[in-house]
Amino acid sequence: MTDEARLERGREIGDDELSIEEATDEHIYASIRDYFIDVDLSEKTIVHNCDDWRKGLGIKRMCKHLCKLFITLPEEQALGIVRGIIEDKDGWVFKTEISG
Repeated sequence: MTDEARLERGREIGDDELSIEEATDEHIYASIRDYFIDVDLSEKTIVHNCDDWRKGLGIKRMCKHLCKLFITLPEEQALGIVRGIIEDKDGWVFKTEISG
């Protein structure tokens, strides 16, 4: 879902730069630096607004901000989400703007 360089850059983001505002079994909303991340697990949608994310939408590539989020979430929760995305990559929608 990403490359080693992006994963490493995600690890380098300070814990104080990420704010997880909601983390349930259905929805995760976080802000990181000047960006937001909105993961709707029931709708299988991830919305994020950085340039690297936008550039990777076509191949559904994770940026460093998503890496930081998944590194920070409880391991079992993060692994469940990432495995679900990998197993049903075509069923997930990656986008840059929240609809409606």
